[in-house]
Amino acid sequence: LPYAFNSFAIEFASISFQESRNIFYEYKLEGIDVNWIPADNRSRFASYSALQPGNYLFKVRASNGSSGWSDERTILVEIVPPWWKTWWFRIVIIFSLSVIVTLSIIYRFMVVKRQSVILDKKVKERTEELFQANDQLFQQNEQLKEHQIVIEMRNLDLNDA
Repeated sequence: LPYAFNSFAIEFASISFQESRNIFYEYKLEGIDVNWIPADNRSRFASYSALQPGNYLFKVRASNGSSGWSDERTILVEIVPPWWKTWWFRIVIIFSLSVIVTLSIIYRFMVVKRQSVILDKKVKERTEELFQANDQLFQQNEQLKEHQIVIEMRNLDLNDA
């Protein structure tokens, strides 16, 4: 039965119509009922509601009061779980979550790698700018040293004269 039909009733009867007033029944649903439940010839039905998904075995037996209980008659009742409680759905969810987490991690690594490349490029540009500025300062320093020598020589010439 689909999970939506987890409540049901079973009606039962004896095939012997002799002394039908004297026939008594007992039933039980294995997995739910621990003991046999008595039923007389006027209430020949069993009702169950809100059963959890799973397999159940309904058993019924009859007695005319003098010869004991008949052989048990059984019906297998299977309540199928809803699709969101099935094993395959759980596997799909676990797989989907794993894929999402993996893709998120890969995306984050790609973003960090891209930022690292941009940062490396900026560092190289700034380093090159610093080297150029350093070269300019060195050249200016050399020019200043040359001017200083020229000035000192002129100063010596003026002092000698």
